[in-house]
Amino acid sequence: MQIAIIGAGAMGSVYGGLLSVHDDVTLIDTDKALVDHINREGLRIEYRGQAAVYHPKAAVSASGMSPVDLIIVFVKSQYTEAALSAFREIIGKDTYIMSLQNGGGHDEDLSRFSDLSHVILGTTEDNGHVISTGYVARSGEGRTNIGGAGISDDFIGRLSSSLSAAGFQPVIHCSVSDLIWEKLAVNASLSALTAVLSSDMSFIAGNAYAWSLCTDLVSEIAMTAKCEDVHLDEESILENVKRISMENPGGITSIAADIKAGRKTECDYITGYVVRTAEEHGLIVPCLSAIHRIIKALEGR
Repeated sequence: MQIAIIGAGAMGSVYGGLLSVHDDVTLIDTDKALVDHINREGLRIEYRGQAAVYHPKAAVSASGMSPVDLIIVFVKSQYTEAALSAFREIIGKDTYIMSLQNGGGHDEDLSRFSDLSHVILGTTEDNGHVISTGYVARSGEGRTNIGGAGISDDFIGRLSSSLSAAGFQPVIHCSVSDLIWEKLAVNASLSALTAVLSSDMSFIAGNAYAWSLCTDLVSEIAMTAKCEDVHLDEESILENVKRISMENPGGITSIAADIKAGRKTECDYITGYVVRTAEEHGLIVPCLSAIHRIIKALEGR
């Protein structure tokens, strides 16, 4: 299968490197130094204490490329539309576009470039981080949950086979809404709070005031999800959030890292997405609204 991965950060590199063993993979990224490094020396991925070098192709643009079978989007959510607009050459009538990004609302962005029957949404339980240029660590593994409306069984089968051969754990769902909202519940509570409080992940579960805020956020998220016919188990979500928090002392979320580095965050697709959805249903979510506005203010600073 011909696969283009847009965004060669930690997760794009993990998926791109491992998929390149059995598929024709091109990583597309605007970082020319990174692209040149991958083409010259390969992509080094560390996993369970061992490192291996993979050789996907890499490019800074889609110039001269033909339409591919699958595009996997791994750029920050706010750059999705711009990235796909820049790489229209690789989107054909038979091309599928898949998002494994954080947040919600990606179906709206992707459907501007392909029919919904060729849009795949999902979540990944894998984790990764960049060690240096062209060198990433796959620091955790789990399921790759995927699904969509009207996608052909043949293509889903091909995609599942490719993911399995690369060492991922694909799970096909008739609907991925529940999974997306479960991940939103973590990111819009735990991750958002670490940004506002300039803290690591373990602080949230370890501080009574931070945890009280976190429980209020999860409650508002669950209330909003219910209006979308998604029923989140608050107790289960909170147990998961607490586990993630306590198991990651010193862990820094991407939202907190972006604020610290003076970068724009993905909050419009995380806290902002939940706030907008709540407003559409006439709900008032004061804690989420306040946290979202604080993050936007920190971006402006």
